[in-house]
Amino acid sequence: MKNFKATVDSKIEKQKSDKGDFNDSYSGVVNSNLPGTFKLRIPIFKGRKKEDLEVEFWASVSGRDVSLKLISPGAAMALEEVRDVIFDEQKNEILKRNPGIAVIEC
Repeated sequence: MKNFKATVDSKIEKQKSDKGDFNDSYSGVVNSNLPGTFKLRIPIFKGRKKEDLEVEFWASVSGRDVSLKLISPGAAMALEEVRDVIFDEQKNEILKRNPGIAVIEC
């Protein structure tokens, strides 16, 4: 990210006819030195085991301004899985210490 380079090719097309037909389009192609994806090995929750996550760069270009986002489609799924494991562990610990307690799950 310290040496980010990109080439933006823009294409503008405008057409109008006497019948009222029109075409107004703008398209752009961004080529950069950023990798398509990369992998991170980090814990989803502090103190838990590390998970392997694939991360993608998403770029948004507007003139000279470039916004980059890191997106990980697998992170949401891993978050739900780890969260469910943590909840089950905590519930089992509560039931172990208080066997007669009622547990309501939604």
